[in-house]
Amino acid sequence: MIRQTILYLKDIKQNKYYNILTVIENILDDMQDYNPSMSRKCFLDRGRDDAPFRTGLLIEDIDTDILPQAPMDEITIYGMPLYFLNDSFMQYPSGNPLGKLFLELEKKELITLPDILPKRKCSFRLKGFFDPNSQMLKELLQLKGLLPKLSYLTKKHLGYDIMEYTSHIGNVYILHNNEIFRNIDFRVSEKPNGLHMQMKFRKPYVDSLKVRITQYDNESNIITETDTVIDCRSANIFIPLPFFSLQVGIKIFNNDGELIWMNKRVFFLGKEFSFKTFSSKEIELEKSESDGSKRTVTVTKIALNGKKRRKSNKKLKDNLADDESRCLAQLNEKHMEFVFFSADTNQNKENKEKAREYVMQLLNSAENECLICDPYFKKEDFEKYIFYMEKLDVKVRIINSEKQLGNISAPDSEDYLLKLNDCINYYNRKVGREVAECRSLTKNLSIHDRFIIIDDCGWLIGSSLNEFGNRASSICKIPQGSLEYMRKNFERWWNDTENSESLDGYIQRKVKLNASPEGKLLKHITHLTRVLNSLKSQLAK
Repeated sequence: MIRQTILYLKDIKQNKYYNILTVIENILDDMQDYNPSMSRKCFLDRGRDDAPFRTGLLIEDIDTDILPQAPMDEITIYGMPLYFLNDSFMQYPSGNPLGKLFLELEKKELITLPDILPKRKCSFRLKGFFDPNSQMLKELLQLKGLLPKLSYLTKKHLGYDIMEYTSHIGNVYILHNNEIFRNIDFRVSEKPNGLHMQMKFRKPYVDSLKVRITQYDNESNIITETDTVIDCRSANIFIPLPFFSLQVGIKIFNNDGELIWMNKRVFFLGKEFSFKTFSSKEIELEKSESDGSKRTVTVTKIALNGKKRRKSNKKLKDNLADDESRCLAQLNEKHMEFVFFSADTNQNKENKEKAREYVMQLLNSAENECLICDPYFKKEDFEKYIFYMEKLDVKVRIINSEKQLGNISAPDSEDYLLKLNDCINYYNRKVGREVAECRSLTKNLSIHDRFIIIDDCGWLIGSSLNEFGNRASSICKIPQGSLEYMRKNFERWWNDTENSESLDGYIQRKVKLNASPEGKLLKHITHLTRVLNSLKSQLAK
């Protein structure tokens, strides 16, 4: 399967489509945003029907595994050829080199490339075809009325404003995503000297791989290069090295000697390595469906064996070897500064999938602790998000609201807290450790804003997680100056036994209430209310 994302200019009179920007990549089954039921999405600008030119966007999945080798003769749109204003392209890089997210960044036009490409954790081979004379950009600048529409179209559907990235206009990018593994994580080790690697394979891979590790000194001079053949039947690999170094470069080659993954240089902070190996295991979790049925899902969890120190041996950023890469890291960081989700009912499913993907990015970035404050957090939210968190060692603490969930005040309401407590206990048993817990605010205290704190960063969430993506809403990063204040409030609510209680405490109180005369009366009232509601429904029919 390949995906074409084509931003185009349509000449209405000649019925021709001209390339503004095209990105083509191979799509693999385990990619989060792959949805076979939505093979084509088309968006047009808001121009008049009688306008001579219109801008549009086509995102289309095509049932083939063959990526085009050159743009001129091989790219079609709506069954017609895609035209180009330029007569030829300048290809960069030449040949078939490997790119991660940043490539080698020898060409300045690539400095903002990560902002416009799909966000993938795996490496990819990339071919860039550049409009050498910027013909399309010059044409668009003459058609000034189209520029605001083009800006709106890309901001709404692609997440960036193409007019801020004009160096990419007229270009074609072809990406071949890595088919062997989804992601690699690694840490350097001292005593013994070496590198720990944890690989997430897309499917069982039995062939061996060769890993070339380049070690650098503090002045970025190469100390040594080490080639090691690794056994891919194990996802957790230790590679011994002759020296300890906080700067390493990594290249991985397949059996044919082809470069399939590369990280030019990685910097680490701290030289204490307080765990010896990674461990991972697949856990089967049973979750509820909307129709009341049960479904078993298999989730891979990662744990670090041994004690973990909060600030030891963390990667700064991939490829912080030069100023251009540092700028890229900052550009990538801003992607989670503010994210808006529209209320377009025609894209409800797409918005929900995108919203979940962003929330999972936040949760999976946690190294130590995740604090969630959401008054309406329920069992379904726990199954939707916490079940799929990758790291086993992350402590998850949740605050919701008994009053706002309506467990006591509404007699006919569902007991959400009881179900959530059962779900958390079930999860902790399945993963083999007490990693998740929840406290609920009582009637004396209500909260409105929802927020998530991940280690040393925090985000405001515009709506409850169970409604996220259904309504116009946003994720907004909390300024560092306000973060500690919000964390202190979270801790104050968590430890305030008068205004919050554990779910076990709530259940004990509920049991006592049900056994009392008042509780028995409430139970009868609840039953009668449900009977009356049922009769009303039948009469209405």
